[in-house]
Formats: sequence, C-alpha cells, structure tokens
Amino acid sequence: MEEKQQLEEQMRAVMDKYKYKRRQIRELQEDLQTMSNTLDNLRRDEDAYADMVDEKKVNIDSFVQ
Repeated sequence: MEEKQQLEEQMRAVMDKYKYKRRQIRELQEDLQTMSNTLDNLRRDEDAYADMVDEKKVNIDSFVQ
C-alpha cells in the first residue's frame, strides 16, 4: 500500500515536470515565432529603405547632371 502511494506520488511529480516542460517548449516556440516575424519585418523595412535610398540617389544624379 505504501509502495503504491509512493509510486503514485512519483507519477504525479513526473507528470507535473512533463507539463512544465511542455509549457516551456510551447513558450519557446511562441518566442521563436515572434522573433521570426520581427526578423521578417526588419528585412522588409531594410529593403524598403534601400529602395528609398536608391531612388534618392537616382534623383540626386539626375539633378547633378
């Protein structure tokens, strides 16, 4: 009887740890997705700024000539 109770407590502890680890994994996956989205947005912004700089250079070159 005592052994069964001890095993049940161990099982509960293992399940609690499992749930905690699963929650950590889920949070890390969400963080990774957020960072990936941020990186995509930064790349898009970088491309837009590069295009804007190129347009300004063309305008300056046209103006100077």
